Amino acid sequence: MTALADITPTVDEVALLLRTRTVGSSQTGGLGSDTGPSELTTFDDTTRPTDTEVQAVVQTALGAVNGRLGVPLTQVADELAPALRYAVTLQTAILIEVSFFRESANEALLNLWGDWLTEAVNGVKETVQGTSARLSWGTLTVGKPAPPWNPWLNADPVPGVDPLTELTHGAVV
Repeated sequence: MTALADITPTVDEVALLLRTRTVGSSQTGGLGSDTGPSELTTFDDTTRPTDTEVQAVVQTALGAVNGRLGVPLTQVADELAPALRYAVTLQTAILIEVSFFRESANEALLNLWGDWLTEAVNGVKETVQGTSARLSWGTLTVGKPAPPWNPWLNADPVPGVDPLTELTHGAVV
């Protein structure tokens, strides 16, 4: 099972998403945003937020992602750790934008990150729960996973149309 350290992003990983927030410093008149004269590339004790504040926001983001996932983060399989780490990094970036820079937050970017976060969490959730997202319209179902024993089999076979399927007692075999 996944160790918490494996899904906890570093300050540098968060800074990759927030490059315009790691420019300038309070000592040179910058605000830790795009108003300062020098590019720092990561958060430190001169940026706003500081590296210590970013680490605290990461802890909050871990809790938020855990709540969205619905299962303890440490019970997720090791191979899903990178996806969870990505989700926590996105959640951290969103929290920093809306808390430290709410007056200048980029709504379009926040929406994009929110969509990516939802996709990452749902992907992990579906893998953990063994389900898949399904979209339905009328009797048509899209996105139902093919049985694992035959990944090329149509997810919604139609007898007489899909020659590789047979219906036996209501189950695809």
